[in-house]
Amino acid sequence: MESDLKESLKKVNSVLREKRDTGASPGDVRAAIEDKLGDIIKKSRKQKPDWIKTVLAVDGSLNSYGSSFPYIINFFRSLSLFSAGNRRISLSDIYTPILDMDSYNEDDDNEEAMKEIRDRKMAEMEVEVAIEGIRQFSPSLVIFDGGFLRYLEKAKDVFDSYIRLCREKGIVSVGVIEEIGTFDMARRLRGSFGFPVEDDRELLFGALEPYEILKLKGNAQFKKGLYTAFARPCLHPNPVAYDFLEEDRESALDTVNFLMSLTPASSRGIPLILDIVDGEAKINSEEVKVMVDSFLDSDIKEGLFRPQRDRRVML
Repeated sequence: MESDLKESLKKVNSVLREKRDTGASPGDVRAAIEDKLGDIIKKSRKQKPDWIKTVLAVDGSLNSYGSSFPYIINFFRSLSLFSAGNRRISLSDIYTPILDMDSYNEDDDNEEAMKEIRDRKMAEMEVEVAIEGIRQFSPSLVIFDGGFLRYLEKAKDVFDSYIRLCREKGIVSVGVIEEIGTFDMARRLRGSFGFPVEDDRELLFGALEPYEILKLKGNAQFKKGLYTAFARPCLHPNPVAYDFLEEDRESALDTVNFLMSLTPASSRGIPLILDIVDGEAKINSEEVKVMVDSFLDSDIKEGLFRPQRDRRVML
């Protein structure tokens, strides 16, 4: 590695090391959290709530093949997996701008416009397999891989239909967020420490003991129409967030505790059933290549879609 890159990395590490070493102790962080944000609770993971009989886990995957806009094909797969009988529902589709050019304007950033359409389609497909899973299996609990803000922003109409269906059937929903990207709690407590806490992940990292849950006070909630809880569901010090619909607030603690019982102690904090559905839904690049080679004529593939980087000669 070049010496300038080494020195730059050393500088980054030095700044962050000093910040971490001179910052508030975990005990001080916990005290500030309990004073201003909510209660830290630890329950027995062996206590499965009586109302949770069956679970539906939901995830989606996308992959792309192509050169440059509009010669890009996006591949989608969404999957819901039912815990009783190992039954599943799957949807697959593709989207390519070349068949949808009326949706684009030559004066716009078409790459960004395609990304917006792609993200909306992926979110809609995930909610659709959740709806069909509820209709076919009537689970007690639906677990999504990821939070609910994406569905509210990208798939509002179909997610509203999903919410109505859950209300009719008395089904609880939870979105498990592995990578916390919010800043609201950290901003609220920023003045409580001798160093700036940048985001909620940094705030909670190492502050909770294994299997502890942070139950936020009502005035500390920051997602409109949702209720979010946090926990350390395994031995790893990284926190995990859990989104609930506001009407499911009273079920949040029992649900998080149940999900921790499905989470291996040495894992990264995600319930095992979500890892299973993630693996089944995933569309890898080899699968995409096989489909492209099988169903696109070679002159179309080579002339329009194959990226030039695939033709590079390794020296």
